[in-house]
Amino acid sequence: MHAGGTASSWLFPRPDGSHWPVGRACAALMDLTAERIGAAVNPHLVRALLGQLVLEERPGAIGLAKDVLGHRLSATTERYYLRLDRLRSRRLLHTMLERRRTGGRGGEVR
Repeated sequence: MHAGGTASSWLFPRPDGSHWPVGRACAALMDLTAERIGAAVNPHLVRALLGQLVLEERPGAIGLAKDVLGHRLSATTERYYLRLDRLRSRRLLHTMLERRRTGGRGGEVR
């Protein structure tokens, strides 16, 4: 089901049942985001954001991120997204150490 409320097998359907060519849909996305947020967001950036959001919601869920992103191999997903887990892990470690140093008083992990 797409935003227009109709079922369609096209990725970028039009109300008349036809579909947008991928290049036109990408250009429209970039034009719209440039106008609304001041930065042209391309589909690759959207994919990267989706992968990051999946792993923030479910740390370590490489298989889920792989499926969402359509990667054939988990190694592909790991190559691009495990660095985010390493950064998150370092922040968690520093927060834990700070909490121990201050006797339980410390910031939350983000």
